[in-house]
Amino acid sequence: MKFRDWYTRLEKVLENTDKEKLYAFMRSYAETNQDLALALIEQFGREKSDDAKTMVEQCFLHPSLIGTRYGTQLDWRSIDEDLGKVMERSKSLRSQGDDLGAVLIARYVLTMTYCEYMADHFNLELTRGDGDYHTEEAMAMLRELLIDGDTIDYDTRKGLLKEIAEDTKDIKHKGWLCRLDFFLEDSLSVTMTRKGFIGYLNRKIDSSYGLYKEDYIAKLMSFLLKQNDEPAAIALLDKTGCSKARNLLIDYFVDRQKYDDAITILLNGDDGIMAFYEYKWDKRLIEILRLQGDSQKLISICRQRFFEAEYRWPYYEALKEAVPSEEWDAYLQQLLSDCDFHMDCDDTQLRLYKAEKLYNMFFPFFMKNDHVEVERWAEYGSLMTEEEQLLVADKLSDSIVEIAKRLNKRRDYRFVAEHVATFMKASPIAEQKGIELISRILDALPGRPALYDELMKIYSHR
Repeated sequence: MKFRDWYTRLEKVLENTDKEKLYAFMRSYAETNQDLALALIEQFGREKSDDAKTMVEQCFLHPSLIGTRYGTQLDWRSIDEDLGKVMERSKSLRSQGDDLGAVLIARYVLTMTYCEYMADHFNLELTRGDGDYHTEEAMAMLRELLIDGDTIDYDTRKGLLKEIAEDTKDIKHKGWLCRLDFFLEDSLSVTMTRKGFIGYLNRKIDSSYGLYKEDYIAKLMSFLLKQNDEPAAIALLDKTGCSKARNLLIDYFVDRQKYDDAITILLNGDDGIMAFYEYKWDKRLIEILRLQGDSQKLISICRQRFFEAEYRWPYYEALKEAVPSEEWDAYLQQLLSDCDFHMDCDDTQLRLYKAEKLYNMFFPFFMKNDHVEVERWAEYGSLMTEEEQLLVADKLSDSIVEIAKRLNKRRDYRFVAEHVATFMKASPIAEQKGIELISRILDALPGRPALYDELMKIYSHR
């Protein structure tokens, strides 16, 4: 029977069937046929409501129109669209000052989406485009208003967080993207007593290692600072020496304009050179000194840090800005005289010579150092006189030849060729000396076709 014939016959059946009997049949059939039940609910079950729970529940009245898809019975694309509209309503309420109304919607978006999705997907992880973005939005709002904020009274915040934990307790796999586990753990700072939460974090610190341990230390530091417990926060830093915790404590003191305390925390740290570099504490220290407005203190501390720091350049810039211009030349001369650059790894020495036009200092530097990187020669070699360039080029050429003599594989020869290519970039003199260097290497290492090939590539592309 053609579709049109089925359609005509259906029309007759609907016209001739008693409405009560039709209703009874539809109800009975829908009880055993989920697709029909969901279709009826989606079509007739929606009602305008300002109740947060009802509003979110209606987002899930979308049966899959193409049957079972990826092990699901619901149309998650349509659900995702509805959740977006509901979250817009939540954000609108918040913009109007109704934080509680906004939170109630976000609370159900978070819990219902997880519960419905996990039930529909057999505990698979929540993925993008299936409500995940909106659960992240909801979670961010809940964190701001229930955990970090105080615009809603404490008892209400505590009660709502406990409800969220209860509603999601049966979800075994929370999913990495949405970080529900982390949210629930952070909510303990509200739902538990101060002593209980500190005890919980200390147990986590004792049982964790590496970055996980640092994260729990930082979490405890945040909790203590939120309660303005400075002595406990300082004691925690003294005990752990955690860089993340130090950063939080520095920010805390700066926000309260306790600049001396922030500077003390910075300068007394034993986190090591890499921590200063990773967290940009050199620049942070200078920013704090500028905020404090004591130029003499800034000069004193930056001078000392210029001598001690691995990354000296920010301190040079700060000193040049702070020292009166008429005093700078004499100050710089004394600074360079007092400084030992043997640990200079950030190129400050040569950058400083270039910035201050102290070109006469380059030649002694290159001749004094036995292990000069060709990259430095390529960048600063042209700032020397021609006679000086020739002498330095000869010294570097000798070094490169000696390196080549110790190598015997093509990848090593490629390394030598790259050194020669960089060497030749310094200046026209360096380019000419580079051609001579290629000949020297080949004369010193005859009968090595791989080395010849690599060096000829440099020669032909010069």
